[in-house]
Amino acid sequence: MDNDEQLAEMYGKSMQLFRTNNVEIASDRLQYDFVMEHEIIENSGFGDQIVVTVKNPYQLKIRLEKQIAMVLGLSRSQVKSLLERGEIEIKVELLQSISFSINSRWFPMDA
Repeated sequence: MDNDEQLAEMYGKSMQLFRTNNVEIASDRLQYDFVMEHEIIENSGFGDQIVVTVKNPYQLKIRLEKQIAMVLGLSRSQVKSLLERGEIEIKVELLQSISFSINSRWFPMDA
């Protein structure tokens, strides 16, 4: 009997399964990458806005600011400052993904 690698990976990263079975996760040892799903330019009165969606399919408990910082190549304090000033606007925040918009001057399309 062969193992289904996709199925094994899905169950091996299922946060819901871990919570149901009271599994303790060594989060300091997790390895992960952030990948932008897509970018869309919106022309607004405040300049071009880029909408970025970041997937978190395994529902890892990672701070919103850290996810955005990793994708944009900024520090968390820079992201917090941009959020406070309204330069970054959270569009959608779900367990498995976040979407945010940012002015193109902070995130040029050739980045």
